[in-house]
Amino acid sequence: MIRQTGAPLWGLADTPCLRYPRQATFHPVRYLRSLCEAIAAKGGTIHPHSAVEEIAETAGHVRLGIGGSRTVLASHVVVATNVPVHTKFAYKQAPYRTYAMAFEIAHGQLADALYWDTAVPYHYVRLTAGADGKDLLIVGGEDHKTGDADDAPGRFAALESWIRTLVPELGPETHRCSGQVMETLDHGAYIGLDPDSKRTYVVTGDSGQGITHGVVASLIIPAMITGEESEYAAVYRPARTPARTAGAFVSENVAAAPNQPGEIASTDELGPDEGGILHDGPNKIAAYRDVNGEVQMHSAACTHLGCDLRWNSFERCWDCPCHGSHFAPNGAVLNAPATSPLGSVEHAS
Repeated sequence: MIRQTGAPLWGLADTPCLRYPRQATFHPVRYLRSLCEAIAAKGGTIHPHSAVEEIAETAGHVRLGIGGSRTVLASHVVVATNVPVHTKFAYKQAPYRTYAMAFEIAHGQLADALYWDTAVPYHYVRLTAGADGKDLLIVGGEDHKTGDADDAPGRFAALESWIRTLVPELGPETHRCSGQVMETLDHGAYIGLDPDSKRTYVVTGDSGQGITHGVVASLIIPAMITGEESEYAAVYRPARTPARTAGAFVSENVAAAPNQPGEIASTDELGPDEGGILHDGPNKIAAYRDVNGEVQMHSAACTHLGCDLRWNSFERCWDCPCHGSHFAPNGAVLNAPATSPLGSVEHAS
């Protein structure tokens, strides 16, 4: 780490900065392809479309339920599903929506590096190769707690305004997307033995650093399984007590206001391809009108631990603000930790 003054962004010539030299950039998909090839070369097998629905430890092994009546027995299991799907243990982390955009920029206009600030919400900037000899500048950030807002257009506008101020030579927008990251109380991942288990290990709390934490996990977990020492194990121990209080965790995972984004009084308020939360007495209904005008209604209670869902109008899905599950408009599970679809509701009383 090197302390310096100034960054190659407009208006930051006199700003104190920290620079981390000797960093690398690589393509994540190519990295994963090579990782799969390495696993196969070592005799391992990869089984896509084989959702694990149950993980149970018995004497001497772990039993996996793989849909239907299929089972797999293993000596040890690593649950690397972004959010653990096998336990109700409350890993102290909260889901956050994050946003990113790409813009054309002339090659060499900006020094190739990863830039980020410490603002709240924060921003980052990086480069990647584009077409016709140009680069693509990727800017991201404007994160917010999942379910607290449904204002993606405003988030993208804020990102564009911020980056065009710092890089006036920026070209037209080419891409935009949003995603979700899991933030722990101390911003460190949970990697190691599950607190309630003897043979089940976890990797979670990636906070946008999933590939890095995957490498860290590859050093920690095999060493633990074989009874070796790992100098990193204590730092990432899942059962550690973060410095922040449990009250902070509760405040980040409980809906604070009675009127949340996306609540509607009637399905008449829904246009094509729109969703909203409808009250039905003490219950809440996730109502969605498809492009043909038909209304689909499901329980708005997440099938993981029952938290109230929110409609995400940019991604067109139902989001759980507690632990990050996502559901399609038809109730199907899109993202763990939920493993069961939403229950259908015939009509509101």
